[in-house]
Amino acid sequence: MSNPTATPRPLECVFLDAGDTLLAPWPSFQGRFVAVAREHGVSLEEAQADAAIAATARQMVWPTDWTDPATQRELWCGFYLEVLERLGRAGDHPRLAGALYRSFSDPAAYKLFDDVRPALAALCILTFLGNWNAFLWPLIVIQDPLMRTLPVGLSQFSYGEAGSRWELIMTGASIATVPVLIVFAIFQRQIIRGVALTGLKG
Repeated sequence: MSNPTATPRPLECVFLDAGDTLLAPWPSFQGRFVAVAREHGVSLEEAQADAAIAATARQMVWPTDWTDPATQRELWCGFYLEVLERLGRAGDHPRLAGALYRSFSDPAAYKLFDDVRPALAALCILTFLGNWNAFLWPLIVIQDPLMRTLPVGLSQFSYGEAGSRWELIMTGASIATVPVLIVFAIFQRQIIRGVALTGLKG
């Protein structure tokens, strides 16, 4: 099993999650539980810990308000205490429960699910494109010519009935695609990986 005290790469950590939909304990919940216990001199079997954690989770009464740090600490320390008691480690639980709480409270103890990275990469690209190609709102609110976005600036080369400077418009449009290509190049590995994970084919 991998060393659970090692920190994942920064890009594997985010600090916002909604109901365990983006993040998972690293290397696994049971693996980290057993490893922290081992660091404190308590030997546990991962299969037994898995069963005890599942049984405790089924009987937990989850709070409706997660915003209070004291409530969070009380809930999770109580959860770890109950798991340790199910494992026959009641004598070790006061000290170990606090260590488990500190370990699972560390953002570096979590990593993104494998199928989340491609979705976040696509979200980054779409968000960038939406802002990079913005026209109407910048046209309305930006008064300083030096602050105009590229689409607004390119529109200044269109003179209506007087004609348009197509050579300048096309040159500017070509230059405008460069940042988009750079963003795609940065995230293309995640997009390709997402296609492979989901089994989508052209």
